[in-house]
Amino acid sequence: MPNSEGPPDVSPSVLCCPADGRFRILILADFHNDADEDAARRTWDDVHTMITQRQPHFLVLLGDIWCGDDEPARARHLMERDLAQLADIGLPWVFVWGNHDYAGAMEEDIALLRSAPFSQMQGFDALGNCRVELRDPAGEQARWDFYILNSRELWRPEEDWRWFTEETARMKAARGETLPSLLFFHIPLMQYEEARLAGHYTGVAKEPVLCWGDDGTGVEHIEAAGGVKACFCGHSHTNDFYFERGGTIYAYGRATGHGGYGGEKLAKGAKLVELNALDPSLPLTMLTVFADGTEWRPEGHR
Repeated sequence: MPNSEGPPDVSPSVLCCPADGRFRILILADFHNDADEDAARRTWDDVHTMITQRQPHFLVLLGDIWCGDDEPARARHLMERDLAQLADIGLPWVFVWGNHDYAGAMEEDIALLRSAPFSQMQGFDALGNCRVELRDPAGEQARWDFYILNSRELWRPEEDWRWFTEETARMKAARGETLPSLLFFHIPLMQYEEARLAGHYTGVAKEPVLCWGDDGTGVEHIEAAGGVKACFCGHSHTNDFYFERGGTIYAYGRATGHGGYGGEKLAKGAKLVELNALDPSLPLTMLTVFADGTEWRPEGHR
């Protein structure tokens, strides 16, 4: 796999918030669309329905979407099929690499993702990391940053956090301040499992956390960067919980795909996040939503 040395090839993507500042992100995770054609259709039907219901401004696909690693010959077909679905939706989106999304042609895949309709991944580096900037309604002033971090098939902490550390430092130096930010990656960090084992979490945990490769130092980079309001991961299909540490929320997305395991234990859905880009002092909200129009908060589980 290529290394991550050097700056991004091009400038990052820029989004603008609506006039009231309320910006909604729909986080979709773990489709596993290689498993079954009918399951893939059901997943995309659910996605379309939830978008109609919730009217998000931005989509984050939190990894393990087309899952081409087991069948490299089908990988490009699966990827192009799902990118066509995103083109039909017509909303800005970004893709977070999952451990199953590789097909051995990273450079070609990045080029395809950059050029896909409505993609916000123009700032990709060689490992698939990127930053998306959210600005005010006039598009003049940056208000938030969204960092997309590739945890690959397993974390390699020394390599994988280098880009994030350098990019957050670069932006602080350029702006003279640290903006609030969200961080997205696929494989959870060691502290998710520590929180689960200690019972220091809110939500539902139905399986151990597979924090492959993480040595516990990722949170040190997050805390050193400052400004990270929340982190979101996928990977564990029957977990949907969060905990807080050092002023940062560490949360799961909700597994969305009917091609993945766990639907009999935890209903498939998505995570809806809303922030206020004009007043970052207001807390962001998190809500798990379902295609039948219902929703779930951590006070109970579904």
